[in-house]
Amino acid sequence: MCVCVGQHGRVVSVCAPRDRKFRVAVIKVMGHIGDAIICDTAQTACLAIEYLKAHKHPPQTFLPVDDLHSSTSVDKLEQYDHWLSCPFERQK
Repeated sequence: MCVCVGQHGRVVSVCAPRDRKFRVAVIKVMGHIGDAIICDTAQTACLAIEYLKAHKHPPQTFLPVDDLHSSTSVDKLEQYDHWLSCPFERQK
């Protein structure tokens, strides 16, 4: 697969727990969305999808960060920050 600028990796890789004993549990909770690829923008996702189609790769799920919306506040997520390897950042 093409690793383009703006792609950060799969959800499972980016938000892996620091303690390896929780890895299987976190992967189970994430379910199929754990295989989704995190990218910066919807445009980056479209370029990657076009690449996959052109090279006849199977379809993938992309999560463009600029289009994601959450009903959970960052303040609530920060209490779990010490368990995850990805820090939660506040949107400016």
